[in-house]
Amino acid sequence: MRSPAISMVSPSITQASPGSAYDSEEKLLGVGVKSIFHTDYRELLSLGMDVLAKEGMIPTKFLRRDGAEIDVEIWIRELDSPDSKVFLIEARDITVHLKTAKALRSREQRLEGITNTVADGIVTIDSDGAVQSFNAAAEEIFGLSSEEVIGHNICELVPGSDGSEP
Repeated sequence: MRSPAISMVSPSITQASPGSAYDSEEKLLGVGVKSIFHTDYRELLSLGMDVLAKEGMIPTKFLRRDGAEIDVEIWIRELDSPDSKVFLIEARDITVHLKTAKALRSREQRLEGITNTVADGIVTIDSDGAVQSFNAAAEEIFGLSSEEVIGHNICELVPGSDGSEP
């Protein structure tokens, strides 16, 4: 199946990737849609644009002409056209968002590893006093599991902390 060609490009695409191989509208015009999809995602196109247009948001990867990968979310819509089927592909670059999310998950895992290996009991609470985390040492100290404590108010854990007892 021949890949449909790009026949129109929004000027914003060149503003979004200055200095890339697709830094002008002309460099994208006539390019087969399949060629901008990462090889791992090209099979999506075999479903047909009609099917993809019904999917809503689709996470995928595009390739720049220089081979650089771009993580994107795409939306495909069929446009009214009397002559032939015309589809609009709207793409949003989420590369930075995904890298940031991955770094945040990594940081959280590191902190969780530290928290769970220290000898001191560590209990974290939010501004309302609800327990957010309860490490293994805290489980030993209080004789309660984290599942029993997380989500409950700290006042339930520490007698007299609600001001009712001296």
